Amino acid sequence: TAYEIYQCDWSSDVCSSDLHVPIRRVVINDQFAHFSGESSASSRFLVSIRERGIPIEVTSGPQSFNGDAGVSIDSLWPPSAAERMAPDENDSSTVLRIAYQGKVVLLCGDAAAWGIAGLLDRGSLGALEADVLALPHHGSVVHNTGAFIDEVNPRIAVRSTGQRQAMTTNGIGELVGDRRLFHQIGRASGRERV
Repeated sequence: TAYEIYQCDWSSDVCSSDLHVPIRRVVINDQFAHFSGESSASSRFLVSIRERGIPIEVTSGPQSFNGDAGVSIDSLWPPSAAERMAPDENDSSTVLRIAYQGKVVLLCGDAAAWGIAGLLDRGSLGALEADVLALPHHGSVVHNTGAFIDEVNPRIAVRSTGQRQAMTTNGIGELVGDRRLFHQIGRASGRERV
């Protein structure tokens, strides 16, 4: 089974663009629709997916997906809508922990201070550790970013922003410390690359 777990980037037209990879199903969290206004990018994305006949699975709270060939995917955030609603679409982002052959990647979407606090509260010792961390909310720095990076303790941190490292003034470099920090370096045909 192939899994495509997707959350719209609220500030782009990614959701309305043509899909260039085969998607067998889309998995969204139960808070996603709440923040999908009638004319929003996420709403257009869901309409596009339904028009293509792709099944949409709605999860509620943390979930585990066992993929092919030893890949494990755990959805760590957000909590179920019944348990606690996120204050905004950013903090309703799905946070995924993907493990394969002893390596772990943590994808944090647009989670901001509230989501980071929730992850820190839920995380037991070592539960958030990852080799690679896609920094929350494009590498924005909020009051608990440093504690989150320390808890995840990645060897590599990735900041998905158009801002070049030399122009970074938000302090993310100091919080990442001696770990490797990669920045997005541009766009190619509408696709981002690192």
